[in-house]
Parts: sequence; C-alpha cells; structure tokens
Amino acid sequence: MNRKSLRLLLPFVSLCALALSAHAQQQPQRGGLDSMSLVTHAGADASWQLFAPEGAGFSVLVPGTPEEVTKRGRESGQLAAQFRGYELAGADGVKYEFGRTGQLPAALLVRPDFKEEFFAHNVEGLSAALQHANPRAGFKLVAERRVSVAGYEGREYEYAAPGLRSVARVYLVDRAIFALAVSGGETALTADKAGKFLDSFTPVD
Repeated sequence: MNRKSLRLLLPFVSLCALALSAHAQQQPQRGGLDSMSLVTHAGADASWQLFAPEGAGFSVLVPGTPEEVTKRGRESGQLAAQFRGYELAGADGVKYEFGRTGQLPAALLVRPDFKEEFFAHNVEGLSAALQHANPRAGFKLVAERRVSVAGYEGREYEYAAPGLRSVARVYLVDRAIFALAVSGGETALTADKAGKFLDSFTPVD
C-alpha cells in the first residue's frame, strides 16, 4: 500500500464525513432517499429518528429526516453508484453528515500496516475538508481516539475553531469505509447531542 493509493481513498472519506468538493456548493436533491428507507421514532424525544436507508448497510439516529446528497454526484459521473451520502441540518444550526463507500479492492487491505496508515491519513483528508467548507474558521485537530462498533475498528477526530466544533468518526467495515460527522456552534453542539448521533451508528446486513 503506497501513499498514492491512500490519497485516492481520502476523497471518499471527506465526502462521507463532510460533504465536500462538488457537493459543498450543491443543494441536496429533494426526494432522493430510497422509497424503502426505514425511519422510525426513537425514544421519548420524537424529533430523533432511526434512519436505515435500504441497501446502505447501516442505521443511525438523527433529529429529523436526512436528505441524500449523492444522487447528483452520480448523475454527473463523480461518484460510483455504491457510494451513499446523507446530510441533515438541524434547527439549532448543527449539521449531521454520514455515508459509506462501496467495497474497496481487496488488494488495498492486505498489508498489515494498512489500517494504521489509513487512519493516520484521515487527519489530512478531514482537515482539508473542513478548510474547504469553512475557509475562514481555522479548524484544528484537538483530539483523536480509537473507537469501534460491532467489532470493527475506527477513529474519532475532534476539531475546534473559535466558536465552532466538529467531530467525525471513520470506520472500516469489512472492505467499505463508513464515516459520520457532526458540526456546529460550540454551545449548540453539546457532548450529549454529538454522542447520541455518533454512538447510534450500527452496521447492518
């Protein structure tokens, strides 16, 4: 696994986690969700819902109904059909973004040092993503930690800027990349709110 190959994966991570590049200036397409997507109310707070788009391989709690942001990218030839990305902007200004890639080539994952190199390079990709979306904010990485879900390894990356905060998690699930990010004002984006979203992510068959 060389650095060039790793750099080829970073755009996928950035798009999953922070809806960058071509999608940064696009409006989400209305009605882009699968007709069979599962959305159910979760817990006492009816504004939070369990969202599990059919065929995407995950479920997650979100405070509303997300919109798919990848259809337009696929129509323009920028994304493979297997890529899935969604976003939701809350009334409090907090933004929730999440998605997955398709299956990566098996040859990319055979080296024993692949995971460590991949997660280390995510810092570069996510930093560039935040800079692109918020060029004047001055986000800096303030924390990184190991996380896991259903036995799959991942990393959490926390970024901060004056008055702003962003937390992203990236997982390798079998041969696919799954990523989530939540961003907003430091008073609106509480630890409980970020944790409710990030901790709810579950890979599904």
